[in-house]
Amino acid sequence: MGLTEEERFRFDLTGFMVRPAILSADEVAAIVDQIDRIKHNPESLPPEHRAVPGGPASVLIDHPKVIDVLHEIIGPEIRLEAAGCVWRKKGQSHGALHGGARGQIDPIFGYRVQNGRIHAGMVRVI
Repeated sequence: MGLTEEERFRFDLTGFMVRPAILSADEVAAIVDQIDRIKHNPESLPPEHRAVPGGPASVLIDHPKVIDVLHEIIGPEIRLEAAGCVWRKKGQSHGALHGGARGQIDPIFGYRVQNGRIHAGMVRVI
């Protein structure tokens, strides 16, 4: 599917994009259950499911609705650098969006648009 012109514009303007309903309700329920069990009862899971992106969370590694965007923004050679989850209690506040490093000069971490193509070396999928 790639990026629509509207998504491309908004990503360029704000530095992030929202794509609702990427996961099915069943996929979300399985991941929520996995994370809850990792936090409260990890022994109830097989060892390979006790950390993300293992187990049900593995659908997040290469979901087609995300990969097409990453290919368009990063290029064909992408990699998963890190994965994790944050446990918050109901009502607990959350942190703000990451604002990036100030004065970053390393082009690998930069963002630019050249000839209508987005080049973004560091992208986070949440």
